[in-house]
Amino acid sequence: MAPGQSVLVNGAGGAVGSLVVQLAVDAGANVTAVDAPRHADRLRGYGVDRVVGPLDLAEGPAAVGGPFHVVVNHVRVSPEELARLSDYVADAGVAVSTAGPIPEDPARSVRSASLWVRSDAGRPSWSRGWMPAGCGSTSPPVARWPSWPRCTRTPGPGGCRGRRL
Repeated sequence: MAPGQSVLVNGAGGAVGSLVVQLAVDAGANVTAVDAPRHADRLRGYGVDRVVGPLDLAEGPAAVGGPFHVVVNHVRVSPEELARLSDYVADAGVAVSTAGPIPEDPARSVRSASLWVRSDAGRPSWSRGWMPAGCGSTSPPVARWPSWPRCTRTPGPGGCRGRRL
């Protein structure tokens, strides 16, 4: 994600979705968070640009301000519905899902990645050294960490460590 890019996070109110929302906001992206209305105040508190209720895939991406440079999905839906999420990705954009594969669209240069999220009792070992203590844990509830450093230098010796979304 990069500053100014549009990002749709479907399932933004859950533990993983909340972390993705906060990382995207911190990266300077324009974030649309999708989840039930009961999560709206918390999501706005993270700094999202827009909060919408559950997606009606029949309405299409324009109904929620899309298409988007990045679509991140955490909602389990049918394979047919996952395929419809490809329509929400802008040309040359990327779709990422923890809830089943979103098909790529080579004609539009839309890429896709499926991720698996592991629930560890403590901080994930890969986060040590680049993620501040307390980050990566969802207990107590996820909070906004405004002091996260932004990675603006080239990774490597003397640069920032970590992974970019």
